[in-house]
Amino acid sequence: MIDDLILSLLPGRLGASWGVALARRGARRRKARFERGGPFEAPCRIRVAGRARFPWVGARLAQREGRLVFAPEWHFIQYTAPLAEVRILSAGPVEPADGWSRGQQAVALHLTANGHVVDVALAGPDAECLRRLLGEPAGGGESA
Repeated sequence: MIDDLILSLLPGRLGASWGVALARRGARRRKARFERGGPFEAPCRIRVAGRARFPWVGARLAQREGRLVFAPEWHFIQYTAPLAEVRILSAGPVEPADGWSRGQQAVALHLTANGHVVDVALAGPDAECLRRLLGEPAGGGESA
């Protein structure tokens, strides 16, 4: 009975660790591409700021023609803002209470653009690239 329990848990644990390794490898590749002068593009999660019960929605965040594009996966509308208008208000870890977690390297950024405020959750290396893209210092926007 114990052997069956261990054998049933083992594949899930191995699959989870493999998934985390793939996510980290992808983040390192995106960071290397950005450092070589490529455009910023990363998968993320977004939600309306200040609504802790509002679910995180899968999206892509990308730099295109001097603009930052938020492209949610659930519809065809893309939100754009000039890079010069996007500001990081605060940053911190993604809390499990927020209903979404991406491991210890996930960073939640509180962004404002065009009068709208959103929370964006990114992998740590992707958040670092976004800070550099927006001209923020490496630790800029950190909340106390």
